[in-house]
Amino acid sequence: MHDDPVALSLPWYVNGTLSDTGRASIARQLRSDPALRNELAFWEQLAASQRQHHTASEDIGLARTLERIRRETREQAPPHSERRGLREHLGRWLGGGERWLRPALACALLVIVVQAGLHHLDRPALAPTMRGAEPTRSVPAPTPLPANSALLRVVFHPSTTEGEIRLLIAEQDGWIVGGPGEGGEYYLAVPMQRVIAATDALRRKSAVRDVAGVDVLPKPR
Repeated sequence: MHDDPVALSLPWYVNGTLSDTGRASIARQLRSDPALRNELAFWEQLAASQRQHHTASEDIGLARTLERIRRETREQAPPHSERRGLREHLGRWLGGGERWLRPALACALLVIVVQAGLHHLDRPALAPTMRGAEPTRSVPAPTPLPANSALLRVVFHPSTTEGEIRLLIAEQDGWIVGGPGEGGEYYLAVPMQRVIAATDALRRKSAVRDVAGVDVLPKPR
């Protein structure tokens, strides 16, 4: 079972939100790794299932969904030496049994991963970066942002995982447009109407060291 940055990037490979460089890197490894291809098939099947059954209970908000996922992960997480890969965790969440998520909540989780790719299609071709998957860089300065977007510079604690970062960003309906930098900073774009609420919400998170609005992205190195 894969539990490395490449395998953990497969959901975003499926939903089309990785940069061209990231997709090319994963495609090369898929050609030579049958186990990784099995992982990819698993995520593609989940994506197809979500598209067919995309309606989740209306009383389940995104913030509540993400919070419950984190809470159940903390409660059920095995010791470090016994930690499962992302696919196994998700399989446990989507299965049956009293300790697993209800079907509506499982559907909402799939919406987070799959619809992130659909939402991305309406935005410019920004290049999200991932720790351990691609070289550290920022988005080229000429890349235009939607007129109704605002930029935030967010510094996360070094112990924050890539998955935790993406969950925090998803809570604010944001997306990565640059980073990580040398100081652990990411640059996020959020809808203009949510910039104040997103800033306040991120400041309250223990995983966030600092958050501030910025006017422009730094030039790539």
